[in-house]
Amino acid sequence: MHIIGKKYIDYFTDGTTVTSYPGDPEIDSHLAEKNAPIPMREGLTWKYTIGGGYIYDTVSGDLEVGQYAVLPDGSYIEKRPTFVSSTSTPMVLGESTSATETPSSIAPTSTVEATTDTVSSDISSTSTASSSDSVI
Repeated sequence: MHIIGKKYIDYFTDGTTVTSYPGDPEIDSHLAEKNAPIPMREGLTWKYTIGGGYIYDTVSGDLEVGQYAVLPDGSYIEKRPTFVSSTSTPMVLGESTSATETPSSIAPTSTVEATTDTVSSDISSTSTASSSDSVI
């Protein structure tokens, strides 16, 4: 594939909604210059422009998976398939990836019982909590 130009997308607002339009490379390629003209659309206010990427001689203007092109510096660019990381998927289908506690085979050496009293003007309650501390 060959590079046939640069692609820009201009974003405009009507005060409520932001919409995008294909940018004009003659204007957008000079936006970083002092006193450069900005993109214009009748009845809309320009917000920002993104782009500067290449347009290729393909139907979509983008490289498709498996296609490559020569860049201006002589290097090549290739569109590769999307990489999907499997680091967060189980090693065995059906296994969970979440951490679980394994029961300890050592009996607790002490038991602590805590009592908390809460009193308000119309409610009085007592709750008891029990927890085990294991020393290994």
